[in-house]
Amino acid sequence: MTGEFDTLRLAELADFVTGKLLTKQTEQRRKGFRNAAVGCSGEQQQVRARPAQAPALVEPPHPAQRLGEAVAVGGAKCAIGIAAVGYFAFVVVVASRVGIDRAVSSVDTFGVYNRLLSAISPFGRHPDGRIGRRGWLRALPVLPEWPGLVFFVIAMIGTVTFDGLSATPWWDTVSFSLVGTAQTTMWFRTLALIAAVVVVGAAYLGASWWAARIAHKPGAVEVARSFAHTLIPIALAYAVAHYFTLILFEGQLIVPALSDPLGLGWNLFGTVDFKPNYTWLAPTAVWYVQVAAIVGGHLIGVVLAHDRALAVFPADRAVRSQYAMLALMVAFTTLGLTILAV
Repeated sequence: MTGEFDTLRLAELADFVTGKLLTKQTEQRRKGFRNAAVGCSGEQQQVRARPAQAPALVEPPHPAQRLGEAVAVGGAKCAIGIAAVGYFAFVVVVASRVGIDRAVSSVDTFGVYNRLLSAISPFGRHPDGRIGRRGWLRALPVLPEWPGLVFFVIAMIGTVTFDGLSATPWWDTVSFSLVGTAQTTMWFRTLALIAAVVVVGAAYLGASWWAARIAHKPGAVEVARSFAHTLIPIALAYAVAHYFTLILFEGQLIVPALSDPLGLGWNLFGTVDFKPNYTWLAPTAVWYVQVAAIVGGHLIGVVLAHDRALAVFPADRAVRSQYAMLALMVAFTTLGLTILAV
């Protein structure tokens, strides 16, 4: 209590100097110090009465547990590296057996992907090896019907569709209601990716079966293989709509990466401090580009499907057979625009 009265004396002395000795303010101050002192003494008694407790011993984690945590943290980082090395080894083995040209054009996934998209280009390589102009879309109808072409084109659309859908709040809500926190695990996302490809493939095969039935053409698989090239512009449209902002904005990070490609603190070209500009293109402009890509890609697909129907179906049934493909294109367009909207 000594500290309380010493403090009060100092306060009263200050009040006396200022002509306010024993004013109402001093009485309030005295009550406040008294209450504080009582509370402090009560806390000290509680501390004295409380028995001393030994600190809890924390058992170090088991080495297997530490290994599991390290694998979980590093697994995501090295998964792409392992996949890349394994894929490279696979292509090398195949190329050593069938030749580099055939491996790149038929076995290498990225080579086939680029070859299909390049068929849209107005430029191409002539039989003599020269590169010249051929016109837009001219190479699509003459693409060879390779084994697996239908599945590959379906996968081009299904994978990008899932990639865009999984980034929406709607998908977060639905997936959490299904599996809870497991929605972010690799096994669930892999199954969902496969399911998206299966749904797209079922829709395309169903439209092919419908068109074959209207045209009295046996075999939905043959129709699906014949019309596979009509899906390539749609696959490109989905890729443009989904990765447009990634290329324009995140693509700027290549500028600082050129100066420090290995993350070792280098500054080879003086661009390591470059900051990407994320505001140079308005969100409205991005939305218009995405919508134009999706709608334009599907319109091109409808035109290509119409031309192929006139070539492979009887003239009196060619137009009616397009009802199926038109319904499919409308469904794909609606799906793409819905993903942009949600």
